Amino acid sequence: MITALKPGGFILLDDLTPEEYWPSEWHGRTDPIREFWLKDPRIAATEIRVTAKNSVILATRIQ
Repeated sequence: MITALKPGGFILLDDLTPEEYWPSEWHGRTDPIREFWLKDPRIAATEIRVTAKNSVILATRIQ
């Protein structure tokens, strides 16, 4: 998936729910989408709160 994004290209992942609004059965779990985009060393990314209950991840490929 990351290879489809050219170095310097941007991607916006929308419609994410901040952790404090997750259902109780999700508490203590990790979100694999966030883990990938926020921790992959080929990517510079940040999560941005756009409303009280919604966030997005803005990412760019650096390698």
